[in-house]
Amino acid sequence: MRCPRCQESMLLLFTSAVCERCESPPRGMFYRGYVVWREPMGDRAHSEHVFRTAHDAAIWRSLTGIEDSEVRSVLSETPIAWRVASGRAAGLVWADGLYDVYRDHRFERGAYRAFLAPAALMAPRECVQLTA
Repeated sequence: MRCPRCQESMLLLFTSAVCERCESPPRGMFYRGYVVWREPMGDRAHSEHVFRTAHDAAIWRSLTGIEDSEVRSVLSETPIAWRVASGRAAGLVWADGLYDVYRDHRFERGAYRAFLAPAALMAPRECVQLTA
């Protein structure tokens, strides 16, 4: 039996089942990036540029005129491949593709997916370890 949200196997309990991944706080090794977070409609993810630094994300926010949006830290289970942007964003360092960004860690695993970092993780490190 698979979890309908993240597709991980579920732990069977007498007459019900629970997904340990979705029902627990995120834990493991994650790679950090930053996005200009615009609250999406509904619970779906939305595609965003992921930046290597909060400073680059803030510059992008200014360039695109979305000053009312917040720069937020995101975490990915897979390493983020960085590249230097060109054109209007020349000089900024961002991921080599758009990422589907989710509000939390409850989604099906895959490449180019990330979630908003829990508020307790404010230290600006490139790679973080989460334990329950």
